[in-house]
Amino acid sequence: MDPLAAFFEQRVFGASRKVLLGAAVDHDSVDTDLARQKAALVAEIRDIQERQARLIQELENLKPSGDPEVDEAWRSGIQTRFAATVAEQCTKKELLGELVRKEKAAAPVDLDLLDVLPQGRVDLNRLPEEQQRRIYDAFHLELRYNAHRREVTIRVSITGETAPILAATIETILDERAQTQKTGSEANASDPGEVVADALRAPGRTRTCDSTAVGSAIEEVAYLDPPGRRQVSRPSSGVNVEWPVLDAAAVRLGFDIRDAERVADLAAVAVTRLAWRDGPVEDWHSVRLRRITDPEMMRANTATTRVVRESIGQLPLFVRQLPSMDADLFTRMGDVLCDRARRLPDGRRLPDLAPDRGQLALYEQHVAAYCAQWRLVASDVGPQKLFTLLACHAAIFNWRWWLSTGWNQLVAEFIRRIDDPNRWDDPWEVANLRRLGPLPDGLTTEQLHTVLLAGPDYLSPAVAGFCLRAGLGALHPDACGLPPVQRHLLPAHYLRMLEPRWPI
Repeated sequence: MDPLAAFFEQRVFGASRKVLLGAAVDHDSVDTDLARQKAALVAEIRDIQERQARLIQELENLKPSGDPEVDEAWRSGIQTRFAATVAEQCTKKELLGELVRKEKAAAPVDLDLLDVLPQGRVDLNRLPEEQQRRIYDAFHLELRYNAHRREVTIRVSITGETAPILAATIETILDERAQTQKTGSEANASDPGEVVADALRAPGRTRTCDSTAVGSAIEEVAYLDPPGRRQVSRPSSGVNVEWPVLDAAAVRLGFDIRDAERVADLAAVAVTRLAWRDGPVEDWHSVRLRRITDPEMMRANTATTRVVRESIGQLPLFVRQLPSMDADLFTRMGDVLCDRARRLPDGRRLPDLAPDRGQLALYEQHVAAYCAQWRLVASDVGPQKLFTLLACHAAIFNWRWWLSTGWNQLVAEFIRRIDDPNRWDDPWEVANLRRLGPLPDGLTTEQLHTVLLAGPDYLSPAVAGFCLRAGLGALHPDACGLPPVQRHLLPAHYLRMLEPRWPI
């Protein structure tokens, strides 16, 4: 029986369904601090709104001093403080929304809701596809596929309001089936008083459902690749990657393919860019969702690059095959990218960052697709060529990132411009730096230089925001003493090998 049909037969309609759901429920999961945290956040949001009102009033009551520069600085200061309160309010509201979701998830489960549903041998495989879909829709069926682990999480939801509707829907569908086949199941029951529910008939309800009852969520993980199952081979990339081409490109991009540590650093940048930054995470960062701010995105990108680099470990010096002990390298990379327990620099975990569980599952599928593609390319052209391709990708498209080819020069020039704003040719940038004032947290530019080289994930949120507002991301290669970025050093199909092309 396929996992979905088995799930419904055992956990939704089976005689042991309440036992199975009861065992899965964590009765100790209710956080007694949720109400206190929620009340504190509501109070903080109210305080922010009051501060915003005072700032607006201060701006309205602003009287000219006679000095235009002083008046502009005063007005800009008020606007900057107001913008900071808006950002703080958005963060607090996101945290409040997350607490509300946790509060709902931690609510006690009403196991008795299952009594409203038919019980017995209900094999959905015996129903026509159209009727199966009606049942799936009624249960709000969710399927979350993790290609990396080759597993699917199956989840259905039942509430006090939907339970009677679900029961009626199922009974209607099964009665339709019974009328079609003109057969019944009660005649075959082993006990005259027992009603056996199969795909032809469902028993009537024996309980009145409270519409205010807390809902139940039934969930199970099904593994799609049990041990011993034959794996389907994927097609070869069909591309011959030449070492002289890679070597010539690397020289122009500023790194030596024989420097294994440098190749590994750059490969970590490309892996993070492709599998983390350019997937659903970028959608979460968009204006529409606003799940993560620009400063926090910079810190999260760096922290993710760091853990990916640690997962890669030591690469052998310019060899054509990785050691056999590194056969699980791509699994390790996928694990760290999808680690739901890993905390980002702002303290959140992946499930906290994702807008919902569906988006989280989409991200995990995105990561799995890339790791599977890189595993395929490594087996086809060799791991060292794969990592050299990844390194070239990073040097071409991410020269501004920590660990990449231009980071040290970028940081050095950025620090020089903080010390001397007139290095900017743009009058707006000069005025912007002066408006920003001194570095937050009492940092000196020398200290900031040291922390940036160590990694922006070590910056505080205030300093990270200052760096972006001060133009860290606005510098061009020529301003940093670097040659222009050359995007066509490699044949286009070389870089396309790094992108998934087949369903995973």
